[in-house]
Amino acid sequence: RGRVERLVLMASKIYLVSERCELLGRFGSFGWWVQGLLGLISFSSLIIKRQRERVKRSWLVFGLDSSKQAAGALTLHLLNLLFAEGLSGLKRQPHRDPCNWYWVNIMVDTTLGVLVTYLLLQQARKLLHLSGDREFGNYVRQDVPSDELFVDGRA
Repeated sequence: RGRVERLVLMASKIYLVSERCELLGRFGSFGWWVQGLLGLISFSSLIIKRQRERVKRSWLVFGLDSSKQAAGALTLHLLNLLFAEGLSGLKRQPHRDPCNWYWVNIMVDTTLGVLVTYLLLQQARKLLHLSGDREFGNYVRQDVPSDELFVDGRA
């Protein structure tokens, strides 16, 4: 069998053996490895994107941009884990399944949540433009990246 087939078979056996779905399980378990692999793939996609840019950002600016994305993604992921565990415990049933709630949270977030975030970003840009203040994503002051602009939160 191929590697992918063996991985799917192993994952299905782990799921069937457990009493209920576990989002992560014990530290070092299969769920942790999957989360780590997905995180690595996500961050790698940012590096590939940077390498393909026509006008490459400096590594410092790339790091500033990426750190905000990583902080947002990690916060969202942790909140989704907490909500999934909390919502699955509401019914107090023996066969509660936090994985179903995690799936619902992710689907709502990646559809409705992205739309709401986009609309809020557009409004924030308009407000910054009207106030004559800085623009999003610009960390440079006099050709030198500024940590003050990054920490300020408007860059």
